Amino acid sequence: MNVVRGLGKLKLKNYSVVTIGTFDGVHLGHLELLKFLAKRKQPYEGESVLITFDPHPRLVLNSGDPSFKVITTLEEKINLIKKSDVDTLLILPFTKDFSKTTGQQFIENILINQLQIDEVVVGYDHAFGHKRSGNIEMLQQYADRNVFKLKVLEPHIVQDNKVKSSLIRKYLLAGDVNNANELLGETYPLSGKVIKGIGRGRQLNFPTANLAPSDPNKLVPGKGIYIAKALLHNQWYPAAVSIGNRPTFNEHEVTIEAFLIDFERDIYGEELTIHFIHRIRDELKFNSERELIEQMHLDVLQTRDYFNKSEILMED
Repeated sequence: MNVVRGLGKLKLKNYSVVTIGTFDGVHLGHLELLKFLAKRKQPYEGESVLITFDPHPRLVLNSGDPSFKVITTLEEKINLIKKSDVDTLLILPFTKDFSKTTGQQFIENILINQLQIDEVVVGYDHAFGHKRSGNIEMLQQYADRNVFKLKVLEPHIVQDNKVKSSLIRKYLLAGDVNNANELLGETYPLSGKVIKGIGRGRQLNFPTANLAPSDPNKLVPGKGIYIAKALLHNQWYPAAVSIGNRPTFNEHEVTIEAFLIDFERDIYGEELTIHFIHRIRDELKFNSERELIEQMHLDVLQTRDYFNKSEILMED
């Protein structure tokens, strides 16, 4: 896949089929669209193009609201799209100036004049441009004049739900990684460096890797205890993960702590990726350290049992 940052001197080859969007999460609905994109180019021996934006438009337009987080970082998005048959990923820098581009300006200045596209493929609720002024109705007007072809896809349904990034984000914030993973089509990842904590886990005889997310705009699942698998130097390890502020000790800072099972090496400063599989329980406040330790033993036992019984392949 050809990754292009900015329009520059990009020239598309042959018949070009284009889709546009943030593609946050690159979920099952997105993947269905990309499969269709690949099919549409084949009769013409053409080229498929995905146009996306960085950073996510909401991070620019709502920069004063720190509550919005992305499902996929740009690097994660690129790697996921590479698994599809997309020929070119065009990443347009999203700035406040660019946000003033109307839907009509985007169509005429970029799609038609600069890219000279032949066909547009979008989802049923697609909108773009300043104040979402560009929509399917506007695209259809150009298609009716034979400027380019247009195909609008119906929503992808999983368990009676339309697969949407907003729903996945809602699940993750609630800690419901099971449903989020089902819509994503894979386990939800979170990467970062292992940093020194206050040593609370080691004091309890459960030394944990404290994770500092690489991207501050990446969504962290809701508080709770999770079954996960951790990737370190291309090697997978079963892990029990805690997200929370240690209420038993009346602490306030939210931390991400991974207990890698049957692992004893010092990995401070190393890159670790956690893939969330299942939420075991809520974060709880215990009456004593002893009660907490007893529960941690149960959490680790449940994690061990999960991997002993599971057919999840621990491979890259």
